[in-house]
This record gives sequence, structure tokens and C-alpha cells, in this order.
Amino acid sequence: MKTIQLNLEYKCFPMWIYEGGQLLKNDLADELLNDTVAENCLTNIQRKYDSLLIDDGNVFAYKGFRNKAEKEIFEDDIKEVVNKIKSKLSNRYDIVQKIDFS
Repeated sequence: MKTIQLNLEYKCFPMWIYEGGQLLKNDLADELLNDTVAENCLTNIQRKYDSLLIDDGNVFAYKGFRNKAEKEIFEDDIKEVVNKIKSKLSNRYDIVQKIDFS
């Protein structure tokens, strides 16, 4: 069975698809290509994550959230999209959520 790993890496799409331990692609699963809601949610999560980092050519560093409420909203957005992906694809993929800000 293929695996979808949800993980945040700077300037990478947060969905990673594996089979047999090999990365197949770092993009939206084919089954979600027409699901603009899932794609937009994942894209927004990635944009938000990227904004948590400073990358000015001289400095690359984590600056973090402005406040606890902003972090909680971000975590809720992640939970929502993970649940959506699980409900649509858990019969075809093992879904692994590796996003953690605790």
C-alpha cells in the first residue's frame, strides 16, 4: 500500500507520497487533483509554514508564530485537512501525519 506523509519542509508541498519506502512524488495525490479545497488548504498551510522562517539570503532561521492564538489556528487547519485526506484516501493509502509544533 502507498503511504501519504504529511510533513512540512521549507518551500515544498506538504504531501509526500511513498511506495515501498521510495518517494514517488511531493505533490497532491492523483485522487485529489480535482479537489480544490484540499489543494488550497495544503497550499495555505505551506505558505503559513514558510512565513514562519526568515530566509533573506544571509539568514535562514525559524522566527515562529506571533502568538499562541495564531499557532492554535494553524494547528486546527492542519487537523482539518488531515481529517479530510483521511476520510477520502485512507482506503487507498496509509496516512501519516508528521507535522508537530509541540
